[in-house]
Amino acid sequence: MKKINFNLIGSILLIPIFLISCYDFSDNDSIATVNEDNHSERIKKENIAFLRLTDGFWQLWKMNIDGTNQLQLTHSPVDKVHMAWGPDNNELLYHTNRGDTYIIKLESGEEKRILNEYKIIDAAWSPDGQTLAYGLSPEDLSSGKTSLWTSDLKGKNRNQVAGDDKSDALAPMWSKSGDELVFRQCFMANNMQVYHDFWVSDKMGNNRQPILGESEMLKFDQAVSNHGMLAYSSARSGFFEIWIIPVAGGQPGQITEFNEYAGNPSWSGDGKSIAFDSDAGNSQQLYRIDVDGKKLQQLTHSNNPSRKPVWSHAVNVPNEVNSGTFP
Repeated sequence: MKKINFNLIGSILLIPIFLISCYDFSDNDSIATVNEDNHSERIKKENIAFLRLTDGFWQLWKMNIDGTNQLQLTHSPVDKVHMAWGPDNNELLYHTNRGDTYIIKLESGEEKRILNEYKIIDAAWSPDGQTLAYGLSPEDLSSGKTSLWTSDLKGKNRNQVAGDDKSDALAPMWSKSGDELVFRQCFMANNMQVYHDFWVSDKMGNNRQPILGESEMLKFDQAVSNHGMLAYSSARSGFFEIWIIPVAGGQPGQITEFNEYAGNPSWSGDGKSIAFDSDAGNSQQLYRIDVDGKKLQQLTHSNNPSRKPVWSHAVNVPNEVNSGTFP
């Protein structure tokens, strides 16, 4: 295996990153039903939620972190496009392609629409469950750009975090402490080229600082670990692959080498593994890899594409792991 080293800043040490060396492809997915006896017990553990094209619509599913016990959660005839776990792992927030936002209770299946007056995107749920961070589309603010806001779940106490008439602010992610937000800023330079940069700020939008690494134009799908590491999808190697960099800045390290699309990374609670989607096979499916590159496992094998994995919150992750990693 080829060893890749990159510099970490602050309290993060040099970590060896290994390229993918093996594939674990099994033949069938293990499908569960909503009425199985152990369903209530399973939702208390770590799971991965994801989207799967099901009967013509993108629906919410979830599974164990090893790919077993796959369970369909939604059935309404509308595409789902984004989801975020609630702080206790018993609820999921999701958006539809119509701009509607819902919360579904996993044990009962009950769904409730929230923020009816806004068409928000990419909502992230704060660790204490009290606040949402999200993008607000231009038609709501007549600004021409997507801006980043926070509010409570009823849309009250709104505060603009980022975004102006020259740039979009997108895809917020909370730090484990709930005190910082990481987001992507998109702007067009004088040469008409579009750049995507990652930024970190406090939850009020103050003390904004860029996440510094090697300059690159196209990078998307950022995800923040409990240890202050940022995973994202970048085309810097010629294909969109998964890379990581400390939130405090440093040298990027490449995790995947599919030579095919790989994106939408999501961290395990202990920061040791990343789930992501890829077109490496015959269709878009979900994979899991350890951050040191030693294991790669294909999690889904459906005849239908699956995408956007979102790892549930971990249990018993030490609070001090964020110390020194956020500027």
